[in-house]
Amino acid sequence: QQVRLAMAAASSSMETEHASTDQRPLAAAESNRRSCCFRLCCWFLPYLVWNRVTKIVLALFVVLLVVCTADVVYETVTPGPSDHGPPSPDGFAGYYQAEALKYLQYARAAFCNEARILKWDCGSICEAVPVTAGAVRFLGPGSAYSVQGFIAALPNNDSAAPVRCVISFRGSVPLGNWLADSKAFSIDWPYQGSWCSLCKVHHGFAGAYEELKGPMLSALKELNCSEAAATGHSLGAALATLAALELRAVWGMKVEPVFLFGSPRVGNFAFAQTFAEHGHKQGASPPAWRVVHYHDIIARLAPVWLDYEHVSREVYYYTRAEDVYRVCQDEDEDDDCSAGIHKRACVNADHVKYLNLTLMSGRMEASCIGTVTPSSEMHV
Repeated sequence: QQVRLAMAAASSSMETEHASTDQRPLAAAESNRRSCCFRLCCWFLPYLVWNRVTKIVLALFVVLLVVCTADVVYETVTPGPSDHGPPSPDGFAGYYQAEALKYLQYARAAFCNEARILKWDCGSICEAVPVTAGAVRFLGPGSAYSVQGFIAALPNNDSAAPVRCVISFRGSVPLGNWLADSKAFSIDWPYQGSWCSLCKVHHGFAGAYEELKGPMLSALKELNCSEAAATGHSLGAALATLAALELRAVWGMKVEPVFLFGSPRVGNFAFAQTFAEHGHKQGASPPAWRVVHYHDIIARLAPVWLDYEHVSREVYYYTRAEDVYRVCQDEDEDDDCSAGIHKRACVNADHVKYLNLTLMSGRMEASCIGTVTPSSEMHV
């Protein structure tokens, strides 16, 4: 009798353990699957011939990338507004939505064509945010990754005051940009010098930034910029992150504020810590405002299991209408903000809309992406 009872208890225990195992895949095996899947994508994509067929392959790659980076769970709960606590009031910790909107417009202007940017004639975008007449320099496009941006001096009524400039980088549009995005394995950075000890960054972002670094430094010198703000969306936000850190750490330029919209993770923990350190040395509090719109999938990439980490400080708009937001914890990634949302909830168009303004190039107004005609030319 006792033997039978003991055998029954053991059998029940094994069944319970087996049921638990069925509901939860082995972490090590799953990590290996995702890592192999991700690296195959990253290594294969750069060697494709860019043609019509490749566009289809690229679309499949994006879907595969989402699948590879998604955590494997059996129950997905999408938090609502109440799960993120009370919204932050405007001005909390120094974040003002009006200022964010201003730098979002500078980020949107980077999507316009070169002629429009140089003349600062890009319709409502340029009308919303002024620059100093004749003091705009176009950056790019890069030879390999086709990245672009601009630097412009900001208006100041005091001619004796230091010249403040804004640096803005465009998000992903042509295929060259997507090539940079796809090279998600990390490399040592910077290429020269040891001022960022143990830092590793996204390979594609580093290469794309290197294409614009020389022209950026030349433009800053030509415009006599002594201080700068930096901004960008998506890939542009990643480039703005690298630019802000290097300008602070190597060139001693005060860079504040830094507004990053829909930014992916750029580097490892050492990079994020170094970014924070040099921002705090300049009195920048926080070192950057990293704005995330609801279920933006790009803000959840590159994955943490490849040792990537976000820079701080996140501002999380936790409704699609972007009517409320939360200023997140200043250090590490806050599980009460975007990090707490499962990636499977993030396959949507939230990445291309911020503060209710589009960042989809094809939907920009004609005065931004169209050609300049003689009747619309402005001399600045």
